[in-house]
Amino acid sequence: MEKVVFDESKIIHSPLRGEDIEFHWADLCEVSIETTDQGPFVDDVFWVLAGGGRFCRISSNAEGMEKLLEKLGELPDFDHQVVIVAMSVATNARFECWKKQGLVPVEG
Repeated sequence: MEKVVFDESKIIHSPLRGEDIEFHWADLCEVSIETTDQGPFVDDVFWVLAGGGRFCRISSNAEGMEKLLEKLGELPDFDHQVVIVAMSVATNARFECWKKQGLVPVEG
């Protein structure tokens, strides 16, 4: 079963397949939501965490996700309105909920 656990210093995502992905809170740079058009019979909402040169995509049904969402919601300037909008979408889309202050976008 996919799960996510965290403490005051880090977040650990254990996906269904593959190795665990660990983030230190200090390295977290962005939190976004990806939605798909695959619902309602399969999970169609995923939380994407990025920072420290890595990212993970966590199913909204992952064990421990509810508690992590509470913690993510405490991030400074976390946009709860974006979460509400994302949860009502049934298409393939991406929504940025939070970005670490002071980051400069990389032009590519």
